[in-house]
Amino acid sequence: MLNRKIYVSTTKKKVLDCLNLDAHTQGLLTTDDTATNLHAVPLWMVSQKHMANVLKHYKGRFTTVVGFQPTGWTHGRESGTTKKGVKGSSSSSRGKRRQKGTLIVYSVPYSEHSSFTELKAFVRWFAPINIIPHVNADCNGPKAAALVNLLRS
Repeated sequence: MLNRKIYVSTTKKKVLDCLNLDAHTQGLLTTDDTATNLHAVPLWMVSQKHMANVLKHYKGRFTTVVGFQPTGWTHGRESGTTKKGVKGSSSSSRGKRRQKGTLIVYSVPYSEHSSFTELKAFVRWFAPINIIPHVNADCNGPKAAALVNLLRS
């Protein structure tokens, strides 16, 4: 854990407030973008174009902007140049690095899919009122009911 303030938008802060985070973690979140140089932003904002705008916005405060872009598509890519003037290198374990001047983006291997054990832990923690399976299930039939029962067990 970095144990430092993290800027989040007011909208994201409202969502995070619903999670009943512990006091320490809650205290690390700030909606003041000048309180920290660590900003959690939507994925679409981690692009060379947007990061160049960030650098202009904070001119005199930051000289380099580094973005981490979670993606399942970096895993196993070959090393090489992605665009003219943008160097890239990768390995299946580290992801890919792209740099243009003082703008650096790391594409980090990440999966949005959870294992069954992770799903069970989430259901136990979140305690949803209703679960509607939609993959490999009959939605309202016996297969769906069996999947939900397994998740809740």
